[in-house]
Amino acid sequence: CCKVTTYEIFYTILGKAMAKVITTRLGTLDPSKTIVTYTLRFEGDYKVDRFTSEKFNQAELLAKALARELKLNDPIETVYAKHPLKGKSQKKLSRFERYQLTRQAYELNPDVLNRIKGKNVILVDDVRTSGATVSAISEQLIQAEPRDIYVVVAGRSVLQHDFEKFLSIELKYCKPFWLKQ
Repeated sequence: CCKVTTYEIFYTILGKAMAKVITTRLGTLDPSKTIVTYTLRFEGDYKVDRFTSEKFNQAELLAKALARELKLNDPIETVYAKHPLKGKSQKKLSRFERYQLTRQAYELNPDVLNRIKGKNVILVDDVRTSGATVSAISEQLIQAEPRDIYVVVAGRSVLQHDFEKFLSIELKYCKPFWLKQ
């Protein structure tokens, strides 16, 4: 549902689930020692809410829900998205090509260097396909000398042959109740 709508309840549910996994593994996190960030999108990569036409970055909405659940500060943007992968969509690229292009696509925001140094960083992404995006962003974050970097994703990509089944499920179950059928 997070791929098709900004309806907050879906992000809240996933934020609670991700928080449970994190606290089970790491315990309670100190807000003064933990930063939440998310994968940035390029302008053409923003999702469009099928019901309201609003553009959104689902990783940002997930990061906000996770930070709320963990009682941490609002997520911050830690990297710049430099260019839209030279106009290529990642969908048709091999794993090797994804890694090569995404390594060039992000740059650490120098304004956050002091905010990251020595702190735990939780990097949120909506879906892991190849891992190239979170790998590239993590490489940038390492320059700021964080204590640790933790990556949390809400899901794994769906195989093409399952797409139609998932689309019908989205349209049936993800539509906010206040919109008429």
